[in-house]
Amino acid sequence: MPNYNGVWSLTTQLQYASDWSADNISPATAIANGIAIISNASGLQTVSVATAGNSTDFGDFTDQRGKGGGFGSTTRGIVGGGNGGPVNVIDFITFTSAGDATDFGNLTVAREEVTAHSSSTRGLVAGGDTGSVSDVVDYVTIASAGNATDFGNLAAANTSPSGAGSSVRMVVGGGIESSATNRIQYFTISSTGNSTDFGDLSGTRQ
Repeated sequence: MPNYNGVWSLTTQLQYASDWSADNISPATAIANGIAIISNASGLQTVSVATAGNSTDFGDFTDQRGKGGGFGSTTRGIVGGGNGGPVNVIDFITFTSAGDATDFGNLTVAREEVTAHSSSTRGLVAGGDTGSVSDVVDYVTIASAGNATDFGNLAAANTSPSGAGSSVRMVVGGGIESSATNRIQYFTISSTGNSTDFGDLSGTRQ
C-alpha cells in the first residue's frame, strides 16, 4: 500500500478510506473489539479488554444456565444450549447495549457441554450431552433469528470437546467419546456436511 502523508482534505481521506483498516471500522466493531463477555449460570458479565478491573453485569439469559456454546460477530453474541435440562435454547445479545439476552431460536437437539465457533456470518454448535453423548452439529445465521439447522455430524458422538478456528474453518479437538479422545476434526463453515479428519492431539484429553 502506498505511504500517504502530508495534509489531506476530507475528500481525499474518504477516497482512500478503504485502504486503511483502522479507518474502516464501524463504532459497533470498535466496541465489540474492546470488551469480553463472560457467560455462566449466574448470567452475563463484561470486562474491558484494554484495562484491568473487575467485571460488571451485562444482563441475564432468557433462562439461566451454564455449559452452553458461545460465538458471534462484531455486533452480536450468541449462546446455544446449556444445562438445566439440558436445553435447546439459543439466546443473543447486542454488544453495544448492555441488557438481558433475547431469544434467538432453538437448537435441533437440546444439549449441554457443547462447543461452538463462527465466521462473521454463520455459527456452529457441535457435540454435547443430551443425556447421552451427541454427534450433532447445528448452524445458525448470526444476523437473523430462528431455529438452528442441521449442519452434519462429528466423526463420533462427543461431549466437552474444544472448538477453535478461523473465519473459514471450525476445528474440534479432544472431548469424551466413549472415553477421552485425541481426535481433531474440522468443518468448512460456509458449507454443510460431516467433519473431516484433521489429525491428532499430542495426548487424549477432554
